[in-house]
Amino acid sequence: MLQEMVEVLNEGESNGNNMIIQIKPPSGLEIVGLPTENFYGGEWDLGPTWNYAVLADRPFLVDTGKSGMGRSRSPINTVLVITRNVTV
Repeated sequence: MLQEMVEVLNEGESNGNNMIIQIKPPSGLEIVGLPTENFYGGEWDLGPTWNYAVLADRPFLVDTGKSGMGRSRSPINTVLVITRNVTV
């Protein structure tokens, strides 16, 4: 079911940089996922930090923050929490 709700608008890089996704849950709400590239340096790459534009009657932006800040959640879990708590 999740694959039916998510559309990749821009493939971007294999680590997620420059990728753009659109999420349309059954409620009709539209969410756009936008990555913010992280510049860690060195030999390791955790990929981007994801931000979500929730296009509700009163649009708002969800910034999931840098890895290691607060409780760790995957971006897709964050979106699912948002879609359950927003009424449109």
